[in-house]
Amino acid sequence: DELIAGVEPERELVVRDYVPEPTAKRSRTVDEALAELDSLTHAELLELPTVARALGYTGSPEALDSAVSPRGFRLLAKVPRLPGAIIDRLVEHFGGLQKLLAASVDDLQTVDGVGEARARSVREGLSRLAESSILERYV
Repeated sequence: DELIAGVEPERELVVRDYVPEPTAKRSRTVDEALAELDSLTHAELLELPTVARALGYTGSPEALDSAVSPRGFRLLAKVPRLPGAIIDRLVEHFGGLQKLLAASVDDLQTVDGVGEARARSVREGLSRLAESSILERYV
């Protein structure tokens, strides 16, 4: 239990980052993906096609070769005093982590519920997290 203490919130954020957006063909929810991942054995968790299907991807060789990018939930969750509803709106508005990281304070303010002070806080928080992530690679 000590080894996995505190992992659940991070696990949910990882799934939220990578579960595909619902479409007419796919509509897996985060809760469904988490339940599916819970049902997998340790060996199955090491099989990329099985994990991809659990997340809501097809698991076909073509799908496994296509790139996926995080949407930004994990990184935004690390920005201090940022409510979950605002995180959801930011991710929905920008659609992915790269666009979120490239957003200016003015861009961030176009999101409902994000004023100038919060936009600056988000921009500074994201910059600080990105910088520390880059530095960790070289330490």
